[in-house]
Amino acid sequence: MSSIRSLVIKWTLLVLLISNVLTSVLVYLHSQKQLADLLDAEQAQLARTIAVIISRHTHLHNGEDVFAQERLSPSDQILELSSQHNKEASIAFQVWDNLGNLRIMSRNAPLYPLSANNQGFTSVQYQDIDWRIFTLYMPRLDMWVHTAQRSDIRQQLIVQIVMDNLWPMWLASMLTVLVLMGIISLGLKPLRRLSKALAEVKPLQFQSLPDSHIKELQPIENAVNSLVEQVHKNVAQEKAFSADAAHELRTPLAAMRVHAHNLKHDIKLSAQAEESHHLLLSSIDRMSNTIEQLLQLNRLEQQGNYDLFELVNLAELLGQVIAELPVNVLQNYDVSLQAEPVVVQSNRQLLFTVMRNLLENAHKYSQVGSAIELGAVMQEGAVEIYVLDQGQGMTEQQKAQATTRFYRANTCVQQGSGLGLAIVQRATEIIQAKLIFSDNVNGKGLKASVVLSLR
Repeated sequence: MSSIRSLVIKWTLLVLLISNVLTSVLVYLHSQKQLADLLDAEQAQLARTIAVIISRHTHLHNGEDVFAQERLSPSDQILELSSQHNKEASIAFQVWDNLGNLRIMSRNAPLYPLSANNQGFTSVQYQDIDWRIFTLYMPRLDMWVHTAQRSDIRQQLIVQIVMDNLWPMWLASMLTVLVLMGIISLGLKPLRRLSKALAEVKPLQFQSLPDSHIKELQPIENAVNSLVEQVHKNVAQEKAFSADAAHELRTPLAAMRVHAHNLKHDIKLSAQAEESHHLLLSSIDRMSNTIEQLLQLNRLEQQGNYDLFELVNLAELLGQVIAELPVNVLQNYDVSLQAEPVVVQSNRQLLFTVMRNLLENAHKYSQVGSAIELGAVMQEGAVEIYVLDQGQGMTEQQKAQATTRFYRANTCVQQGSGLGLAIVQRATEIIQAKLIFSDNVNGKGLKASVVLSLR
């Protein structure tokens, strides 16, 4: 699941990274050229300074050789150069007269000319090291001045200067990212509060969202609150209608059953009339059962708070479910109990309602004389409570629609109201369990399971 905060931070980091990399490359290339020109100018300035010094000291151009420092032997020069890495060791110079005599030199300069007598910049290799050479001719003295600088140390110096200039930019970028992350988190705080308020809204508890006083969130909050209010009104009207209709029908249905019962005893009925009378009583009973289930479903939806921490012995509960079955069900079906001694934390009344409705649904869709099994088995971190029948079972489409109100499969042996599994679905939602329909692995039939997590 994507996050707005993560998305904004990711793209901000990406933009800053790309911009810093491009800036660093451009700064490096530009600085390298500028610093190289600066070092070249420094090298040329050194040559001119040496030329001025020589021209002012006549003994330097009267045939006397002078060395800037004590000259080393070639083998000592190699050791000295390999051990020196500073800027001073990277610069060397020579002064030659037009007759090929070395007049003055630095300590780290060779005994042969650093470059041909061509003015300007050239590159040579000495002691396996590349040198940048600048040659200057002094026509008045008829002398050549060579200044040299190690190319590798020049490059090191350029890189060091560029990096010294770049690291503050990267540090500032990192601080900018940290500040932006804080600003983004602060800016998204109202959105997180809205998300938390939406997540805390419980089913059938129609609570309006608090006003965040944020201009951008006002349309969302107003739309959600309007929708909540409208849904609340519709649900309230639906519940009121169901409850009122059920209550209003209970008395007439009871009276109809009394009158039908009296009719049978007061008048001798023919065989056809007797059958019609039996169908009438069955219809009245079915209607009365539908009304009772409507009232039961209405109570489940109206009551929001249930005690979900009762200790419930499942074997005992399932035994009670079987014991309260009508006598004709116990006589006409092979009802058995296979339950492990498991105690769970849940709501006893809701669990009883769930298993009672599942058992009634099983016997309505099973042939007379078939077996119906109730059981409870432990799973990893959960317990499965099930009803297993040997009826016709259900297709995948029927399983998907089974908990819809007033849905009845056309394979039932006895007529029902189509509300039993809707009641089961609502009750399992309240007790935070999962309702699963699967095929009977031992043959035809259906297994209706309620999986309850162990707390």
